[in-house]
Amino acid sequence: MKFKLFIGVIMFVAAAGSWWLFHAPKDRPQKSQKANVAAEAAPASTAVPPSPVHLHPLKAVTQISSNPELSIGHGNNWSVIEIIVDDQAPYQKRLPAMDQLGPMSENDWEQLKKYLLTPNSQDQIQQNQILKNRLLDVLCAMNPPPSELGDVLIQMYQDQKQVEVLRDYAVQHMSAYYEQVSQTINAAAIQDVLWQATSETSDTIGGTALLALQRLSDEYPNFDKNKIASTALQMAQNLASTEPAQITSYQVCAQLNVPKALPVVLAAAQGGQTVPIKMSAIAALGQMGGPEQKLFLNSILAGSEERLKPAAQASLDKITSRNQLAN
Repeated sequence: MKFKLFIGVIMFVAAAGSWWLFHAPKDRPQKSQKANVAAEAAPASTAVPPSPVHLHPLKAVTQISSNPELSIGHGNNWSVIEIIVDDQAPYQKRLPAMDQLGPMSENDWEQLKKYLLTPNSQDQIQQNQILKNRLLDVLCAMNPPPSELGDVLIQMYQDQKQVEVLRDYAVQHMSAYYEQVSQTINAAAIQDVLWQATSETSDTIGGTALLALQRLSDEYPNFDKNKIASTALQMAQNLASTEPAQITSYQVCAQLNVPKALPVVLAAAQGGQTVPIKMSAIAALGQMGGPEQKLFLNSILAGSEERLKPAAQASLDKITSRNQLAN
């Protein structure tokens, strides 16, 4: 599956689009397959703060399912919530149950919180990671989301007993959740935790948090772009940073036009330890570099490494276009 990840990098560079490489959780839930980007979610209106989710203690709307696809051998005596949280239920039943969620009772929400916050040996299994990721997708998409969802995301991230994949997913979903609650006190706590998470450059979490901050800074003025740029530069310069952290930092430095990062990015493009690192750095040169980088990029086009050529050509085109506009 790591090969699929590299193919994803190649496709990104060839398209020269926005770089959201390391976050495709529905397809890559294992550590070697994970992504580092915040999940896409439509921004909620900021005109008025969203109210807490309506919970009905006397009436669970996730009532006993009449959908035969969700039956687990107990006739119709299983509710959607019970199917989701039952570790013994088949994956093929639990995943579609996520899309059946609606307004919840207090008891429903308590069961889901317990399911998300309790580390489980089965969390090491890919399908179980997909299930929890999908549940977070659904909860973050609710308008309004459950009022305690932000606290759940923070606890999942901060709990070192949770597997890294799920801690990463919790950070990823903070971006979508923030968009839903940007006018509330929960939003400030989410931003604080995202900054905290950028320090984890020994795994994928630091890159996930950095991308989330950069993305949110395009929409919300209370995110300090200078601080994000400085953090990206430090991550790029950190020789101990993992491959995902390096790749992320090059792209964020390019997007925020951090001049001090150019020597680091050029060095990675020329001598990065892996093809994805080189590809990311070469792609970043298209946004950061100038005519002086054309000779190097042309040498890649004349070389034998086919995987680097789309990135080099895209960067050359960007540099040429900028020069023509400047003249």
